[in-house]
Amino acid sequence: MAELTKTRTDEELKSSNYNYYLAYNIKPDEKDDAKKIETVMNQRKNTFAQSTKSIDSRLKELFDDAKEIMKDNAGRKKEFDAAKKFKLDEAIKTMTSFANMRGKIYQSDIDNIVKQKWVTLEELKSGVKDVQIFDDTQKILNLKEKNDMEEYLVTLGKKDFYDFLDLTENDNIEALQKKRAELYSKATSNTNKNSQVTATGKLAGYTKIFENQNSKKNYDIYLKTKDIWDELKLWKSSSNAVFQEKELIELSGKIKIALNTSDISLVEKLLKEGLDFNGIIAAGGIGDKIDLEICEYCGKAFSNEKNPKSCPHCGESFEIICWNCGGKAPNTAKNNTCPTCGATKAHSQRFDTVVKKIENLLVQPGVSVNEIKNELNNLKNLLPDYNKAATSNLAKKAKEYQEKVDKKVKEEETVGTAYKEEYEKIAELVSLKKYITASGAVTALKNKYPTYNAEKTSTLNAGISSVVSRIKQHTDKAKTLVAQNNEDAALTEVAAALDLATDCVEAPQIISKFPPKAPDSISAVIKENSAQITWVQNKPQKLSTYTLIRKSGSPPASPTDGTVVASELSINFFEDKSIASDTPYYYAVFSSRLGVHSSIVSTAAPLTVYFDVSNIRQEIVSGKIVVKWEAPLNASEVEVIRKKGQTPPAKREDGQKISVKNNESFEDSDYDKAGNSYLFVCVYKNNRSKGLTRTFKTFEELKPLSNVKIEQNTTTSFTLSCDKMISGKRGIYYSTQDINCKIGSTLQVADFKNFYKGINEASLLATDDNTATFNLPPDKAYYVYPVVCNEQLLIVSKPIIVNTMIGLAQIAHSQTSTEVVITGRLHPSAKNIIAKVSNKAFPTTLDSDGDKISFAKDDFANKGGLHIKLKMNADNYITIFAETEIDGVKSITCGTRLNTVITLREKATVLYTMKYTVSAAKSFSIKIDFQSDTSATIPELMLVMGSPKPLNKNEGQLVDRTPVLTLKKGFFGGKYTASVSINSTPVAVNTKFALFPSADNNFLTLKEVRSL
Repeated sequence: MAELTKTRTDEELKSSNYNYYLAYNIKPDEKDDAKKIETVMNQRKNTFAQSTKSIDSRLKELFDDAKEIMKDNAGRKKEFDAAKKFKLDEAIKTMTSFANMRGKIYQSDIDNIVKQKWVTLEELKSGVKDVQIFDDTQKILNLKEKNDMEEYLVTLGKKDFYDFLDLTENDNIEALQKKRAELYSKATSNTNKNSQVTATGKLAGYTKIFENQNSKKNYDIYLKTKDIWDELKLWKSSSNAVFQEKELIELSGKIKIALNTSDISLVEKLLKEGLDFNGIIAAGGIGDKIDLEICEYCGKAFSNEKNPKSCPHCGESFEIICWNCGGKAPNTAKNNTCPTCGATKAHSQRFDTVVKKIENLLVQPGVSVNEIKNELNNLKNLLPDYNKAATSNLAKKAKEYQEKVDKKVKEEETVGTAYKEEYEKIAELVSLKKYITASGAVTALKNKYPTYNAEKTSTLNAGISSVVSRIKQHTDKAKTLVAQNNEDAALTEVAAALDLATDCVEAPQIISKFPPKAPDSISAVIKENSAQITWVQNKPQKLSTYTLIRKSGSPPASPTDGTVVASELSINFFEDKSIASDTPYYYAVFSSRLGVHSSIVSTAAPLTVYFDVSNIRQEIVSGKIVVKWEAPLNASEVEVIRKKGQTPPAKREDGQKISVKNNESFEDSDYDKAGNSYLFVCVYKNNRSKGLTRTFKTFEELKPLSNVKIEQNTTTSFTLSCDKMISGKRGIYYSTQDINCKIGSTLQVADFKNFYKGINEASLLATDDNTATFNLPPDKAYYVYPVVCNEQLLIVSKPIIVNTMIGLAQIAHSQTSTEVVITGRLHPSAKNIIAKVSNKAFPTTLDSDGDKISFAKDDFANKGGLHIKLKMNADNYITIFAETEIDGVKSITCGTRLNTVITLREKATVLYTMKYTVSAAKSFSIKIDFQSDTSATIPELMLVMGSPKPLNKNEGQLVDRTPVLTLKKGFFGGKYTASVSINSTPVAVNTKFALFPSADNNFLTLKEVRSL
């Protein structure tokens, strides 16, 4: 140290021991208090002087440097940033160590670090990503509160808070909150403050018990485990405050059974809370943080603090041979990662699946390189650091496949690209039925690429050759028939050849001996806004088509003398909509067959039309009538004749001529309340059009709907709700497609219905100013458009997607001791199936309470239905939904309820004895004691008497029914027991008694014994 400088070395700058904030214990919130920093540094300097530690001696030498840096704002900030990094690195290292030891991090660990103010919560969490953070700071049981509540419940003679409210755990949050509030209000307003009223007010004042679903869930957990905490409290009062590991494990097992859960983290949290509340500490090296695991072999819990190599209960080893690198790997729920390569058992199955996929792809002809690359990436992503163990199975396979992919990529970039281009050209020829051309092209492809994609080329060649062979059969037969001068038969064979191949070059050569004949006659008439032309061909001609031409002023003289109106027609009529007004037209038609034309036949007289205006439309303007239209070509003037009222003008003299702007619009402020009627007439050079009439009313202003909602009542029934309308009335339109209309804009009803052809209107049944019901057709997903409308206008609101499809119809089920299998007819558009399982009530939507379990469509088909593991000893309400996609519209079907509530219970044998002394003179008591090796709930039982002893519940006479009983056992083991007493009236001395379940059950066997 003799040669050390008065400033820190590079090595010292990398050490937290020589950071001036940390060395002088300056707190983060004092980082900018220069005066306080100086005082603290002077005090610490004396400590360094008295110390014999080398670090303190060095800090004494660096005091002047420290003083300079900490006085300077920039230097102080740089020093603080360095201290913060030291603290963050230290914190992350600590958290990583916890995660490696426990498999998780406790929230209290994080809070203790953040409390020091060097590191923020976000910084710490970002440094320990992908690690489970177990929140041990939030209380679930809140035993202090529950103990206080129990006193009031005892005063009122109530079993629990549900009993106090006279409701059950199946009632919803709203009902529970409402009843609590009613009791609280009644108790606080009662002037008679006796113990009953006081206890009612105190209990009803616990607002947080059923504040939300989570708080209700916590209370239900407390009720299921209440006996455990009561016995724990009793144990504490009669013993010391130390729990041994054996007792801890036994207690965890009780909690696990009571909650029917395998969530060991929840069990740990409840254990910690219960022990802390009772002031009990866990001995035997367990420590503050209870860390348990479940043995996958025997299912029992054990402490993980000492990181055991085998199960302390069954002795099975927790070490396995790593499938990937061959080294030893731990195998517990929390610690299952190979320390050498990072693989887990779960990776093994995925490795085998991906390897199989890649092997299949590599041997498939024509498979894309991207498909193989995607699967190779999936293989590599199993363990991103797979190259660390270069000799591992994953590393070797990844290298092998990468070499094959690189080779295939190189081939695809050269040969593959050229082959694909030529192949696609041939495929296009085939789609155009140009088989003769395609035949030569595929032969060239086969010769050019004899090995690349040979199977694909051969398949294409075989298909083309088959068609070409059939074409040759038809053309050879046609040549023979031409030589025999058999025109009809020859044309039939040529037609068959051309139907197979449009590029059959032999066809016109074969039938050149038989040119087409011209039509016999042609006629033309005016029909609405077009010319209707018809021609007659007395003798039909095979393979012939017709061409229609038109000429203004004089008849066409040849097939090329005029404008082609339509060609290659197989019909003998055509409607010409492209003609102009006040123009004389002559029409002609001729036949064609494979490029050879007949002579033409023309109309004898010209055809002249005088069109009216078109596309007459009223503009949405209030206070006047504004109308626009489109004038036909050659019209010199558009006259508009007005007549007030609903009766249109019969002729030009029957009304008043009004001003027209640019032959395309008018504005009329002089109108009748019932509307105005108008006659539109087009004036031409030598004539006038027939004229059109229309009636228009002024538009009434509309205001859009607000706060629009749609709720589903049944599969096809819905309720529309919105704020009270300012004007107009409500309406509903629906479509299977998004019609993409102008949302929120004023539209004309007629235009809306005409333009959006795929939309339908639903009938609304109004219940009040805010709600109305409507129905939709079944088995579709719909865009529903609420509107406000009157006779003329409407305003469309944003569409809401609703669904009337049933995901799983004809639903049925079967069950085993652990699961239910649900079958039915799946909707053909279903992509996935979703089961919602609740233990309280049937879910109505995907957002309802309960577990959501998803199944792929293929799994449903392959496994013969949905296989769902259910909670034991609980009622299971199941509703089935399906995800669908139709024409790009994704939606969720209506829910289908299972037709019954499924209850799976563990099969238990319960022994019982009946103790009584029969009396014919007075009433007597019958005591029934129950005993079982496992936890069980005994349903309602019927006590029946008779002589002889009844053999079933329908024999003899009913004495009474027992209540539902739950068998319980002492804290430290023993049998599960319960007792009940029933009073009997006097009976004959030879009367016998028997016990039977009131209802059938498959989870309990009752067996009477002499003694327990």
